[in-house]
Amino acid sequence: MDSRRFDNLFTRADAARLRGDNRTALDLLREALAIDPDHARAHALLALVLVDARRPHGARIEAGLALAADPDEPFAHLAMATVAFAERRLADAWLHLTPVLTDDTVAVDATLLAAELRDLEGDTAAASELLDRARALAPDAARVLARCAIHARYRGDHAAARRHADDALAAGPDNSQAHLAAGWVALDAGAVDAAEAHVRSALASDADDHDGLTLLSAIKARRSLWLGLWWRWNTWLTARSDAGRVGMLLGWYLGAQLLMIGGAALGWTTVESVLGWVWIAFCAYTWIAPGRFRRMVDRELARVELSPEY
Repeated sequence: MDSRRFDNLFTRADAARLRGDNRTALDLLREALAIDPDHARAHALLALVLVDARRPHGARIEAGLALAADPDEPFAHLAMATVAFAERRLADAWLHLTPVLTDDTVAVDATLLAAELRDLEGDTAAASELLDRARALAPDAARVLARCAIHARYRGDHAAARRHADDALAAGPDNSQAHLAAGWVALDAGAVDAAEAHVRSALASDADDHDGLTLLSAIKARRSLWLGLWWRWNTWLTARSDAGRVGMLLGWYLGAQLLMIGGAALGWTTVESVLGWVWIAFCAYTWIAPGRFRRMVDRELARVELSPEY
């Protein structure tokens, strides 16, 4: 085995992941695993990259391969905890995360993940303490400062969010997480052009980045009232389970039909007519808006200048 070449590929892949360049990290890790197919840390790193790329099934497989190769590898447990978090299996995430929180090799990433878990659980005070610990461990890490900015947004502390986002950009001018944090902060402040500039920088290294596309969609929703209403409605609806969405849509349909039938029975012909036209307009809107919104985002993506490594 060419250990020097493997180490070089692994180091470059880890650096690419940390700056948010998932595509480069994936390519480098495929080369590394071709040299050593049973390397636990390489499988674990690939799992983390796949989570960032919103490919949880592949990430779960890679995290499992990492643990199978070395059940005591902290990085493998961090990867499995990250996969569990992405799938919202919080108990499993804590099961793998807790033993490695104090391990020097993964302490920063483990602490950041623990802070995200606390935020998801609604314990913002505990999340703040964990982020303070992460900053003490890596005070100049762009990913840590970017996470601090996002956490401050959750708390509604926009001044702190802006400060952390600026620090993240200073620490990592090419870091996509820093640009995304700065983009959300700018959008919160109504600086839509600045937010768009940041998201373009983030998407330049990976045009498929899910978080970047989410921010770009939010920017387009802010600029277009007509399409923005649909995007907000769709975001609110998709936050529910499949059963919840189907039940809600069926309830709306039945409610509208009952109102129209009741209006006709009571002789309220104007009310019945208005309700009918409103329902038709709603159906037409939800049929036309998604395609228009997608074309609008696609036109914007066509203007993104990809990095030469993409």
